[in-house]
Amino acid sequence: MTAAFTSDPRLATAARSLREDGHAVLPGLMPRERVEAMRQALDAAFDAAAPELLHSKLPRWLAPDLEVSGTGLVFHQLLGRVPALADGLVHPLAHALMREVLGEGVYLEFVGAVVCDRSRPFFEWHHHVGGIDDELARRQGRLPAGQRPERVAMLIYLDETGPGLGQLLVDPARRKGPPPHPTDQTSWPGQVAVAGPPGTVVCLDQVTWHAVTAREVEGLRRFVGLWFAAADAPAAEGVDRSLAVLQADDPALAAVLAARPERRAGASA
Repeated sequence: MTAAFTSDPRLATAARSLREDGHAVLPGLMPRERVEAMRQALDAAFDAAAPELLHSKLPRWLAPDLEVSGTGLVFHQLLGRVPALADGLVHPLAHALMREVLGEGVYLEFVGAVVCDRSRPFFEWHHHVGGIDDELARRQGRLPAGQRPERVAMLIYLDETGPGLGQLLVDPARRKGPPPHPTDQTSWPGQVAVAGPPGTVVCLDQVTWHAVTAREVEGLRRFVGLWFAAADAPAAEGVDRSLAVLQADDPALAAVLAARPERRAGASA
């Protein structure tokens, strides 16, 4: 299935943007029926969690895989809690894009989700160097050694995104280093303001600075986030254990699971 998308003109455009500018936007990539099914599955998990609030300056752990923080309600190791989200999670074009940018051995490192609302204020400019280890990398001042992308975050928006809805703002350049402007500044020169219908997919290089405006209307803002890593990227200390045992029928998801380091090691033993 992925091979059918290698000639899709969106692939070359997105790959060039991700390599050169640190981001790629694929508006409405996920089919509407799939987005609705994902939304229903995540909402069921949200209802079961029954959080009293969706924002906290200090992290509050509701369960080992469920946290309320400045990000919102964060589902860690999502597929362990909501396995129904696995089917169709990795769109074939998105898989082709990860293979093009990160290489044939690209693997899925982590799957999570965020639910937030207008209680979350402006989310300051930041990056996610280290992927699943971003907090550790931030404390250590760690940056990627090489120049080519080695980790990419893929965000699948389950609701419309745009002005007033909690809009993702992206620095227009792929920079490896300190922020070019104050991180609490609510807009940066040349910023890309992402807008699109439900099912819009955004890919961000780990070094790319980005921020999110405050939501101005009632209702939830929901997205699923995936971390992909190149085969030769430094191994993360964090592990999404739900992926270590997950079996997938979907070819794209199965491919990026099979390439995980522990499965590669098992295959060669």
